[in-house]
Amino acid sequence: MFDVLDKYRKQDHFFLIPQAEMQKVCNAPKEEGGVFVVYALRGGSVKIICIGASVEGESLYQALVEGLHKGKEPRGEAWKALMDKNGIEGLDVYWYVTQHGTKTDDPAVIEKKILKLHKEIYGGLPKWNKGK
Repeated sequence: MFDVLDKYRKQDHFFLIPQAEMQKVCNAPKEEGGVFVVYALRGGSVKIICIGASVEGESLYQALVEGLHKGKEPRGEAWKALMDKNGIEGLDVYWYVTQHGTKTDDPAVIEKKILKLHKEIYGGLPKWNKGK
């Protein structure tokens, strides 16, 4: 969907369900930064619910496991609570390394590009990005 992410060769995804622990299922790299796109699975539909990025000096793993959702609580805990609250069966978290060796794209810049594209396509930000 976001062609801007196609150039990043180091990428993968993992599933998070309400019963799982983020630190156990997260397969994002612990040494490299980048961006992530989170899809919510609910009632047979799939919808982008969050777009984010690691900050300077933070790996994708740290951003996902230890990073704060809206600056308040760790994403793993916050996302599980939000899944329960919103009847979400699971999250499919896709991540892309944008900082690898000498080839480096600032994750914050890429995140802004993806958010802008999402807004152009869907007329707004993903639900969990609103009020960020």
